[in-house]
Parts: sequence; C-alpha cells; structure tokens
Amino acid sequence: SVSSYAPLLRQGNYIPHTTTEFQNLTMMQRRNLLFDDFGSSKKKRVIKSQAENVVSVDNVLGAGSAMMEAVSGQMSSMSESNRLAMEEVEREGEKKTDAVAQAYDEARKQFLPPFDTKTTKPSKIYLPKKIAGQQSWNSTNRIIEKALQKEDWKEALSFPNKNREFDSDKDADLDEGKKERMREHMKWCDSVTALLHSVNPSRASAKERLKAIVILAHMVRFHKAVGKRNFIKGHHDEVLKRVGSSPYEVISMCMDTFLVNDGNRGYSQTKQLRDKRVVYLLILYILVASGGGGESDDVRVGSINSFMNECEIPLRDAMMFLTQAGFKVKKGVDGTLSVSLNAPVEFPPPIRPKRGS
Repeated sequence: SVSSYAPLLRQGNYIPHTTTEFQNLTMMQRRNLLFDDFGSSKKKRVIKSQAENVVSVDNVLGAGSAMMEAVSGQMSSMSESNRLAMEEVEREGEKKTDAVAQAYDEARKQFLPPFDTKTTKPSKIYLPKKIAGQQSWNSTNRIIEKALQKEDWKEALSFPNKNREFDSDKDADLDEGKKERMREHMKWCDSVTALLHSVNPSRASAKERLKAIVILAHMVRFHKAVGKRNFIKGHHDEVLKRVGSSPYEVISMCMDTFLVNDGNRGYSQTKQLRDKRVVYLLILYILVASGGGGESDDVRVGSINSFMNECEIPLRDAMMFLTQAGFKVKKGVDGTLSVSLNAPVEFPPPIRPKRGS
C-alpha cells in the first residue's frame, strides 16, 4: 500500500495551503516561510539582510505623500508624451509605407509596358502601339501593304519565304535541308498565325490589328532566338542578323528593350530582362487575341495556353507576371489559363517582408 506523505518541518511553520490564512499570505511571506523551514543558515542570513534593507516610501521623512503625488503627476505627463511619441511613430510608419509603395510603382513602370491607370476602358490600359514604340509601329506599314496585295495575304505575312527561289549557281552549295530551313526561317508560330483568321481586312480597324500581330510575330521570333542566353557576341547589326534581321526597327526595339549593350563586345541579358520580355509578349498577345486595335473595348481571352506552350512560358510565370500587370487570371481544372482585364486597372499591393526577416 502507498502511505501518505506529510512534510516534516523543523520550525513548525507549516500552514495548510487550503486555509484562508495561507491564501492571504503574500509571495514574499510564502517565500520566507519556505526558507525558514528548509533554507540553510547562509540563505537565511541573506533573506534577513534583504528584508532589513527594504525602504518604504512612507518611512522617508516628508517624502511619503509628496513622492506619490510626484509620481502621479509624472505618469500623467508621460502618458501625454507617450501619446505624442506614438503618433510620431505612426506618421513615420505611414511615410515608410508610402516609400515602399512608391518603390513598387517605380519598379512596375520599369517592368511593364506603358499603362494608363485612369482610363475606364480595358482596351486602353495597355496599347499595342506603345508596347511596340513609334518606329516599330510605323515600320510594319510596308509589310502589311505588300501582303494585302497578294491573293493569300495571310500566308504572305505568316510564311513569307514559303515559295523562295534559290539561284542554281549562287546557291549550288546549299542542300535541300538547308534550303528548307531558310524557307522556314521567317515562318510565324501557329498561335500567332491563327490570329490572322480573326481579322477582316475590309474593316477600318483591320490595319491596326495587323500591325499589332506583325509586331507580336517578330517579337516571338526574337524571343526564341535569344532564349536564355546570358551573352550574345557581336556589334548591333551582327547580333540583329543573328536574332532575326527583319523588320529592322522591330528587332532593334527588342534589342534596346530586352538586352544590355556591352559595347563592341556584344549584348548581355539578365533574368529580369528575360521576365520583362515574357510579360511584354503575354500582354501583347492578350490584347490582339481579345480584339485589340479598335475592334473591342473588352480584354478577355478564354485560353492563352497554346501561345504559352509555343513560347515555352511556364504556367506559374505567366500567372505571376499577369497578376502583377493587373490582369485577373483563372486556372481551370484542366490547366487552362483564362485572363481578363478590368478598368480602371488595379495592381496588387506590395509584398512586404515579414518583420525580422
């Protein structure tokens, strides 16, 4: 059997903890009782010395009520100063918040194509003409006018070298495989070619849409030619021929926007510039696919997956970049990515680092 245990107190100071007397003891009194019964002689002397050195306010001559009043007054004034200090901290916090928001705004302007935050028409937030730049935009006039004179104007635009003839003497060293690759060189990707079928050349807005499609097609060619290379050797015109020489103004715009000129050594590319190129491509494709160019004020595309796949754009990147650009992005159960844009545009708030990180 288990016998009951009762503490053996040398000084006889044991007080049952259930009694009112024990409940009314202060922590100091309980501590003293404990050391009185179980403490060593040295510890008891220390406790006694501490008790003798305690000075009560009321024991200070003329200081009792006066000190309490002074402390009370100090607490009142400290409360006011604390309030003012907290207001100052709050104002500083707002300034820091504004600074973070301003930094994000500046970064957004550097990363995204030009945008209008005040327009109430989704199709006017981003404009194909501003994405391309004035020179690139104007350079497509001759390409479109020449193509529209052909019976199959769509093929003339999307596969200009299909029927290219080769000189039997000058090109004698070229085998059939090389010739076929040269014919395919200027061919558009399927998702961009498909956009031509939605264009009615008799409509007033057709030419604007065709310009945007031509710009997009050659930006995609540039995107594929450059890929993820960190450096491309050569001066401007050498690099331009390597990444798609025609039209000159469009490829030059891409080089100026998405590459860094390292002088005569060549052109370099950072991850940030690669991401910027991707977001330009995505936005321009969405604008054209939803009727951008004056045919519709709506910006809405049911699926951008075919374009993403041809440009080898990861789904996660597309979702992240378009969300940062103010688009509403929805992923279906089958992985289909649909996007829309509302006006006025609303950008997501800054992602603030966690405190202490």
